[in-house]
Amino acid sequence: MAPGTMERSYYEVLGLCCATEVPLVEKLLRPLEGVDQVSVIVATKTVIVVHDPTVVSRSDIADALNKARMEASLRPGPGEIQSATSQWPSPYTITCGVLFGLSFLKYVYQPLKWFALAAVIVGAPPILIRGLASIKNFTLNINVLVLISDFP
Repeated sequence: MAPGTMERSYYEVLGLCCATEVPLVEKLLRPLEGVDQVSVIVATKTVIVVHDPTVVSRSDIADALNKARMEASLRPGPGEIQSATSQWPSPYTITCGVLFGLSFLKYVYQPLKWFALAAVIVGAPPILIRGLASIKNFTLNINVLVLISDFP
């Protein structure tokens, strides 16, 4: 590939929680034809991909990340104008937070304690999907550890 045809794309990856997820991101993106370099900045939840746009599009890269539930979206690069859209947490996160908060009302009405269990049930699918994606790509991250710790 000629160096002049390469493009640098920036992605905001909300599902990037810690450094243990970096190998998963790299294993998801490096096999894509046209991807030359992958850089992950965990502190800002940013993934920078140098790729050939004629071979792999920006949306293909985001789709590869989102298949593993990484919640990736295209971020404007340096010098590009950022849109006024705000990023809300995933519906799973919001629902878990509301249910967990309501479970504290168990001191007022005892059956509300079961809302904590409901919060766990609602929050499990994203962790399960990410954990299975990590296992499939032979990487060990926090999601796999959570899955292992749940089985006696």
